[in-house]
Amino acid sequence: MQGLYALEFNPDVPVSNINATLTQSVKDTYKLYLCMLNSIREVANYVWDYKTMVDGKYIKSEEEIKVTTNIAETTFIKQLNNNSTLKKLFENGKITSYVEKSTIKNLFYELKKEKEFKDFSQEPHNINHEKRLFRILFKKVILKSDLFISQLEEYFPTWPDDTNSVINMTMATINEFYKLEQPEIEKCLSPVKWDEISKFASDLFLKYISNQEELKDLVVPVLNNWAADRTNKLDMIIIKMALIELLYFPNVPVKVSINEYIEISKQYSTPKSKEFINGVLDTLLKKLKRQNKINKTGRGLVE
Repeated sequence: MQGLYALEFNPDVPVSNINATLTQSVKDTYKLYLCMLNSIREVANYVWDYKTMVDGKYIKSEEEIKVTTNIAETTFIKQLNNNSTLKKLFENGKITSYVEKSTIKNLFYELKKEKEFKDFSQEPHNINHEKRLFRILFKKVILKSDLFISQLEEYFPTWPDDTNSVINMTMATINEFYKLEQPEIEKCLSPVKWDEISKFASDLFLKYISNQEELKDLVVPVLNNWAADRTNKLDMIIIKMALIELLYFPNVPVKVSINEYIEISKQYSTPKSKEFINGVLDTLLKKLKRQNKINKTGRGLVE
């Protein structure tokens, strides 16, 4: 959507460049997810460096002595460290290079302040304690760090748009891991098929570009009292993107397309956009059904 919006203001930008950027942004979403898993792993593993530092001190404080390596010896961290698939993903994506070691250290020291970490270091614990600790590490320590986020944004400018997706995927991995009787991290990794998403996004973008006149002819007559050139540009893009899915993607249910773009309008456009876009799409959908232009290939996809 950002690429289409950019084209509205600078139509001379090569379509191939925007399409390449779009494809890369999908890959970056997955990299951000892997970066979160790796950061959890590295912060937990830093406890070994901390213990080495404390052991080398002649005088140790009571607080330093109480820190144990329990967090690094959990099954979750051991599997993040040793799973061959993750190792390859981290290596191929250069995931460990995005967050500085000094930031990992700072994150560990923030985690060390948390009551849950202190309790976990000293008291017997179960899988519920482990899950709670890693949720705190992720949501209360990592995501709350301005330094961590600023370093991510240097490499991933789409982070503000990807935030919710990345958080949900990471939380799902933690939660799923602790649901299994015999936890296996590989079974808990995001099941999203990223190559398919990348192709879908590219196809949607190119279909939009190549069907501009048809989209205009469909949308303009239903705008009622609103002239097309007075309508919010972003709203027009959202309406046209929804139309592309309705017309050219037979495997995407109608309701999914409509609801998806209504949600996008709530997040990115004006407060009144939701009702406007919903009304226009509803009118267009009825018109396209009467003309038998909605061709979906599965049962229940048209409703």
